[in-house]
Amino acid sequence: MNKILNKILTSKRRKWEFPVALLAFFLGLLILLLALQFNFDMNHIFNRQLRREKQPDYLIINKHLGQEQLMIFEEPEFSEAEISEIESLDWVNDWAKVISNNFPVRAEFALFGQGFVTELFFEAVPDDFLDIFPEDWSWKEGDVRIPIVISRDFLVLYNFGFAGGRQFPYISEAMLASIPINLRIQDSSGKGIDFEASIVGLSDRIASILLPYDFLRYANKRWGGGDPPATRLILSVDDRTNPQVGSFLQQHRYETNKDKLRLSEAGNIIEIVLSALSGFGIVLLILSFTIIFLTYRMLLVQNKEEISQLVHLGFYPKEIIFTILKPILAGMVLVLVFSTAAFLSISVVVHRIFLGFGVQSLVLNLPVIIIAVIISALLVLFQYFLLHRLIAAIAKKEI
Repeated sequence: MNKILNKILTSKRRKWEFPVALLAFFLGLLILLLALQFNFDMNHIFNRQLRREKQPDYLIINKHLGQEQLMIFEEPEFSEAEISEIESLDWVNDWAKVISNNFPVRAEFALFGQGFVTELFFEAVPDDFLDIFPEDWSWKEGDVRIPIVISRDFLVLYNFGFAGGRQFPYISEAMLASIPINLRIQDSSGKGIDFEASIVGLSDRIASILLPYDFLRYANKRWGGGDPPATRLILSVDDRTNPQVGSFLQQHRYETNKDKLRLSEAGNIIEIVLSALSGFGIVLLILSFTIIFLTYRMLLVQNKEEISQLVHLGFYPKEIIFTILKPILAGMVLVLVFSTAAFLSISVVVHRIFLGFGVQSLVLNLPVIIIAVIISALLVLFQYFLLHRLIAAIAKKEI
């Protein structure tokens, strides 16, 4: 029967149809596998540090202040309703107000034999949001010494922006702690209260001049009439590259450090490209499946009398289907082998390129290859189901 069926099915079949279908299947499967693998790679690159340290990201946000907001005297502080909305977001683990001083404060210090006097501002956040924990970072009521943490960027700006132009000596991180600072806080009556202060650390997370949270809350209450309205919030988020983060901030016109969201924007673009590639691969797979099915459907319909006679002579429809599926299955197995080999070769080359840029530990994902096998198996099973119904219909002379 195999020879009879083969003669029936090949006598009227155009030779280019089946190879074209297999080529479309090969390209679709290869593109889909590469898109899935690159998606794994991008997630690995963007989230490697987060997965390794299992620590959240932090964002400091404030409202946008444009000309329109200034003209209508729009307040820059966050309302309770806005804070509640932020607190309810799925990607926000924790949040806190960045409180600032609500009283005048002046700093006096000597640097290389020259005295300096300047007005200052201070901010504070709960200790859980700090990235450093110096030994001297503590204060209780009655202490006359106040520890200070400043942004590392301030030291860089002094050394490479201010000191060089003024012919001042450079300052190391260790030298900062030895600089005595006198802080004079003025109460509402204008009376000054003096405190000793020193810089005990540098923060890479918060670009500000920080005091202990307990001290600033105490000082605001005693000399400033309470904390001022919150104009900045610090958020603990699972992953700042999450597209929802950038979308929410843009929608509500909240601002943060753009560099912190650059990965999010890049991730969005890459996600769109990979989704488009995946969609194109799926379209090619569907196209190849359709070409194969329509080719054999047309052949079976054209030879329905011969097929019907074979069924009535005692041949089971399954025998006819298996005879038809043999070349399809052989072609798909061949395509699966070649597409997997091409996928592995391209992935190795891409990973070597990543390695040249210092991105290591990228691995080929076994699930990607398993997906290729599952897709091929499902397509074969679907072909069997459709051909079985078609041959059954021909046998019953419904077609």
